[in-house]
Amino acid sequence: MNRSLLFLLGSGLLFVLPGCGPTNRRGGGDDDDSSGDDDDTGGKDTPWDCSTLYVNSQLFTVNSGRTYSIDVTNAHVEEFADYSDEEDRPSDPNSAAFGPRGQAWVSDSGSNTLMVLDVCEADVWVVGSTGFNHLCGISYASDGELYGMDSNTDSLVHLNTETGAGTAVGPLGRDIGNCGMTLDCLTGTLYGVDGPTGELFEVNPKTGAAGKAIDFNLSAMQSVGLEFDPADSTLLMTDGPDLYRMDPSTGALTTIGAFDLGGGGAHFNDLAYHLGALPCDE
Repeated sequence: MNRSLLFLLGSGLLFVLPGCGPTNRRGGGDDDDSSGDDDDTGGKDTPWDCSTLYVNSQLFTVNSGRTYSIDVTNAHVEEFADYSDEEDRPSDPNSAAFGPRGQAWVSDSGSNTLMVLDVCEADVWVVGSTGFNHLCGISYASDGELYGMDSNTDSLVHLNTETGAGTAVGPLGRDIGNCGMTLDCLTGTLYGVDGPTGELFEVNPKTGAAGKAIDFNLSAMQSVGLEFDPADSTLLMTDGPDLYRMDPSTGALTTIGAFDLGGGGAHFNDLAYHLGALPCDE
């Protein structure tokens, strides 16, 4: 697989997924594999240890019925998987984060639930209600736990990956609207973006507090997708129709291009990397 491919989830999310993630079974009852005892990865993976996984990484985006791959060199988009016939498909997926084995956590704002999407099998299922109305960015942090930013309460939320339930960690200390969040899996830094103001900031996963903001001169963003690229320690970001690369130390943006899907324009709301080759053919 080509490392320059990024995957999108139909409605448009940007997400990068380092290490831990969903199990390879649907949760619930005696079939729940969340304990990790039978996990073929040997327990919880280290989500920030991505130093050897540059090769064969792929970027995705997700919408309500399909996943797409994105070429990060020119923003070209191709359909990767169709799950539109699935009964439990997300109605308004606005953020995603990858785990191992081609599976991703998806935050669905349409139903306020946490879901699991199996990219290889084009299968999706509900984990449970988050209890929050607009988790506009979800990501692992360096502690191996899954978090989201909620724009209704302007807070950081911890997500229970067995039940989907969210628990407020603490206030961000700033207002956010449309947002995105991603982990620098090399340094353990958790980044957040606020679309209305066009600002990048660090997030403390222990307190929820947002750090000093950096202006990247792109405001009034109707959509936000954010992902870390371990190849050069930059951030990949979308405002919906276009793909950008950002220097997180300065906020400087480089435009990669407009999303090209079947010769026409496309609008995406999330980006996520699967680090390492997908196991679809295993």
